[in-house]
Amino acid sequence: MSRTAHFTAEDAAAWVGDGGERYAPTGDPVRAQRVVEPHRWTTASGAVMEAKPGDWIVDDDGQQWSVDAEVFAETYEAVSEGRYRKTGEVRARQIAQPTSLETLEGSDQLDAGDWVVQNASGECWGVSDARFRRRYQVLHD
Repeated sequence: MSRTAHFTAEDAAAWVGDGGERYAPTGDPVRAQRVVEPHRWTTASGAVMEAKPGDWIVDDDGQQWSVDAEVFAETYEAVSEGRYRKTGEVRARQIAQPTSLETLEGSDQLDAGDWVVQNASGECWGVSDARFRRRYQVLHD
């Protein structure tokens, strides 16, 4: 039985910054809307997270996540009414064991093989391997 690792937000940022590779979003559009009241949503692992008023709820074929309003403005662009495309570079690193990850929205549980992704401002979040491979492509120097 493998032991679960734990990353605070600061630990995750340092870990990804120390060995993560650079990736760009594939540009696939998602649906998004701004919330005016606190909004709870569930990660793929079943963790319950909470978006604060002003955040954005993003939906990619039924899988939801929230994005801080300032981060959304810096990293998404509108492509049509209610549809947006992620922009900008991220750093990411694949985890080797189950990991608990503290994020802006709460604590998420990641499986071995999932990814810790970091945006330019240093915020980290978890992404399943399948979704990461569909939504990001490696950048070569």
